[in-house]
Amino acid sequence: MIRWKWEHTHDFGHWYYSKEAFQIAYSGAINPIPDFSCWPASDGAPLKPPLRRALIGRPKKNRRREPDEGPVAGVHE
Repeated sequence: MIRWKWEHTHDFGHWYYSKEAFQIAYSGAINPIPDFSCWPASDGAPLKPPLRRALIGRPKKNRRREPDEGPVAGVHE
């Protein structure tokens, strides 16, 4: 519809989505730190992994039965 009326698409979009805004946002460079020894020291407590949570759904069986054990009593095949 915009092309049919011979209007520019730049008039309908925000400047934030323009090429110039993209180039300004990504013009700076972040240099990587080469080694752990260059990291700043922290006075806080050491980080620990998050606690494990129970997964959603039916829990798995405690163990897998061997082929020669046979079926569990009370279960019909």
